[in-house]
Amino acid sequence: MQDRFFEPETTECPFPYYQALRDEKPVFYSDRLGAFVVTRYDDVQKVALDQKTFSSMTPVSNDLGDLNYAPMFAEVYDELGVPPQVPTLVRTGGLEHRRYRSMVDRYFGAQAVNRLRPRLTEIVDRLIDSFVDAEKVDLQRDFCMKLPLETMCELLGLPPSEADRLAASAEAQTRLANGTVETPEARLALHRDQARFHRFLLDLFDERRREPDGSILSTLLNDPPAEGDPLDDGELCSLISLMNIGGNETTTGGLGNMFHLCFSQPGFQEKLRAEPQLIPKFVEEALRMESPVIMMLRTPIEDTELDGVKLPKGSIIMVHYAAANRDERKFACPEKLDLERKGARSHLAFGAGVHYCLGSTLARTEMEISLNRVLSRMHNIRIDSADPLKHQHKVVVRSLHELPITFERTN
Repeated sequence: MQDRFFEPETTECPFPYYQALRDEKPVFYSDRLGAFVVTRYDDVQKVALDQKTFSSMTPVSNDLGDLNYAPMFAEVYDELGVPPQVPTLVRTGGLEHRRYRSMVDRYFGAQAVNRLRPRLTEIVDRLIDSFVDAEKVDLQRDFCMKLPLETMCELLGLPPSEADRLAASAEAQTRLANGTVETPEARLALHRDQARFHRFLLDLFDERRREPDGSILSTLLNDPPAEGDPLDDGELCSLISLMNIGGNETTTGGLGNMFHLCFSQPGFQEKLRAEPQLIPKFVEEALRMESPVIMMLRTPIEDTELDGVKLPKGSIIMVHYAAANRDERKFACPEKLDLERKGARSHLAFGAGVHYCLGSTLARTEMEISLNRVLSRMHNIRIDSADPLKHQHKVVVRSLHELPITFERTN
């Protein structure tokens, strides 16, 4: 089995390669990634759920990125007198993970997100207002990238003008996580960007303590949950940074992938306009077919075995959600977008187990509102490109470079 990760063809259309891996080498060691890649649904779910054997506290690998703090970059954070990035929700387990999760769970449940619906709809309509008269737009740039950023501004009590600052931090973290930074100097520069973002957050914390505004951040600072030790400012910086990247990059990818599927497959626009109650089902199928989060990492706590392949203690395991979500052993006709699919929400786009995505309900809601409002206010939507659209070269997130469309405004 060839190692085809990072090849342009795999970035653009990885699904035939994923199928070959599932069929021929479901647990495959990639020299390029420095990791064992697990691609079948049952195996991915097993690794994700088995906390006794597989830990999320993976060692930092230069091949797979440097999302969290590395000692060689201590000086960057020391220069600005700010705490470094530390593991919170992703690379922690057990009691430590539950402590972080308990601090923020209440803000992302169904009731909390439902209260946000009117405000999210306002943001969506305002973004559409900015381009609807032109009857053409790069939807990826002018909508899919902006909505998650403005949503995060709303959660943090920031004006929309701060969206660019959040975007820069999310981009720096994503580049570090993807392992695509070629030189130590470039990595140092990205860590310096992250240190500046931590400086901004510390100043914001001081402001929210003096002047509470009812935002999630303000509540975290002034009215934390009674259980567990409160977070110190360093931990809170890291948690907000992680929420920023999780709420921005992945939701941007999910929105763009969803719209691309809707506009490129005949009949779906018309069907969803006529039967908008099907939009949540379309969203689930889009998440399954074009998972914005491609993979996450685990490491064996002890020597173990999966599908006859030995996995040494401390090795890096890539649980491949995108490959698992097209596994025909789990999903009938997985290449078909099926609005009547049974068990549609059993996909792994948001992971599984204790590390199931904190923002899954918010992401689904953003996607449902967005598709509903775009289809309500625009019709005859066409992808405005003679060539196939290109995807960004990222290991963790599947996302389009651009999504140019033309349309007619609905009167």
